[in-house]
Amino acid sequence: MSYIKIEEAKRYLKAIKASKQKYLTCENLSKDIGIYPDIIASTLAYFDPTITMDMTYDLKNILPQLSESVREHTE
Repeated sequence: MSYIKIEEAKRYLKAIKASKQKYLTCENLSKDIGIYPDIIASTLAYFDPTITMDMTYDLKNILPQLSESVREHTE
């Protein structure tokens, strides 16, 4: 299993929290931060592997796990 760099995790966490959309997909996040959706999906697959198979996956579902990961690595 691969891992996610803390800098990437912080960037995604900040972007997901800042989004005012009720439902956030890789496509929508891609438009916000300027990274291809496939790269976002493969990076965040660390938290839920189904993200790579379902491009309509709501990224707000992994927010608790992403927050926990960032918090663990910053302490």
